[in-house]
Amino acid sequence: MTAPPSHRPSPRTVAVTSGKGGVGKSNVTVNLGIALAGLGADVCVLDADTGLADLNILLNQNPTATLADYLQGGKSLEELTIKGPGGIKFVPGASGVAGCVNLSGSQRQRLLAGLRQLERQHHYLLIDTGAGIGEDVLVFVESAQSVMLVVTPEPTSLTDTFSMLKVLQKRGFKRQAQVLVNQAASPEQSREVYKRFASAVKKYLAMDLHFAGYISNDPAVTASVYQRQPVVLSRPDSTASRCFVALARKLAKELALQPQTPGFADYWQEMMGIEENNGIDDEQPVGEVILPAEPAATAPPPGDPAPPGDYPQQLSQAKALLAGNGIPREQAAAFITELVDNFVETFNCYPINARRALYHQLELQDFPKEELAGVVETLERLFESRYQSPLHDTENSLVKLMAAAGADQQRFRQFARQLHSRYRRCFGEELFEPGENLLAQLREGNLSEEEFGKLLTELKVAYQQRFNRPCPDGREPLLKNIGDKIDELTRLERELRREFARLGRQG
Repeated sequence: MTAPPSHRPSPRTVAVTSGKGGVGKSNVTVNLGIALAGLGADVCVLDADTGLADLNILLNQNPTATLADYLQGGKSLEELTIKGPGGIKFVPGASGVAGCVNLSGSQRQRLLAGLRQLERQHHYLLIDTGAGIGEDVLVFVESAQSVMLVVTPEPTSLTDTFSMLKVLQKRGFKRQAQVLVNQAASPEQSREVYKRFASAVKKYLAMDLHFAGYISNDPAVTASVYQRQPVVLSRPDSTASRCFVALARKLAKELALQPQTPGFADYWQEMMGIEENNGIDDEQPVGEVILPAEPAATAPPPGDPAPPGDYPQQLSQAKALLAGNGIPREQAAAFITELVDNFVETFNCYPINARRALYHQLELQDFPKEELAGVVETLERLFESRYQSPLHDTENSLVKLMAAAGADQQRFRQFARQLHSRYRRCFGEELFEPGENLLAQLREGNLSEEEFGKLLTELKVAYQQRFNRPCPDGREPLLKNIGDKIDELTRLERELRREFARLGRQG
């Protein structure tokens, strides 16, 4: 039985994230949430991925509203929250929380009240973040009490997650992250992958990790995605489902033993600079939040205030206030943000050139290589989401990959193996016909006579192991042909003897 909301402790917030897309992060979030709900917990999944709508597909939902509608006052939190399969709840468009610095004062109050209500109503908040090292990903990782890194045995998954940890470390992230190995061929492989990855992180980043467990590479998972139904519900007897249930039990036990830390709402309250309660009744339904009155306008700087409508003098006073360090940086930023919000509401457009502002920001910040790559990745994903097409066509992307590899033969081999592996998983067959591929290599290759003979010997051994009989060689057909000829001559000889005997009796 779940405890009444008013008496339960602060919920545990787990950010499920990854350094690379395509590792099954959203699938893990959904199935882990349902497995936790199966243990009697109230679970809410927050969709914080600004890219593909994976959660909508996996939960077979088509949300008509997002968190933005709630922040604007058009929807209550109850209207926004969707009841998903297996007893979990689902909040779409939660990625909007990351843009809290751009919200008005009343919207920040409403956001904080909504987060508090979610915490009161659930034992676990699972955040399905985006992939990579974009700001919208990193802030959710930093806000969660626990972080689960989803990796696969593929090298690119491990290197991208390593880069993510490196960026988090530079931002002051000090908590111990959990590593979940997804699509593992066996428990032994998952532990080996984790051991190698944790060793590299410890050596080069001096960070300790924790092994959360593994999810097996089960065809039932792929089938459940096509059915738009979580595997723990469609195939509860499958290997992957048992892995998810084991993961949920382990996670629940470990989180219960951890000391209470500031919650999800506490982080965003500090981020937004809102004082405790600030006039909001926490026990009130969020759809009926009573917002505090807007603060009175601050007094103008020393000197005669500009009369209404005297724009040049007002602008001059604002510039003087900023230039003279009359107000702290944070207050100045909030003041300008409020002005920009009012401008957008009044004129329905942005007051500055977005491209120029972005270029200026990148130059001022002197972004490191990893963060700049994250900005580019976010823009590409925004392009793909808005226009439903990739920014770069396949041919150009392959050309870029090959150019990046340069003359590094090892990297070319790695790209080729990954493409081959991806093709096999997608279409269930080999990219090249094995026999034709082998013959082509033998004809065009530079094998010596000794190497060729060794290969033939290995092929014969493989043939005997596969078909449980010796491999036929070129002599067998020849001997069979000679035997057939001898049998034919013997038959003719008998016929001649019979003919001679008949002729003798007639003579």
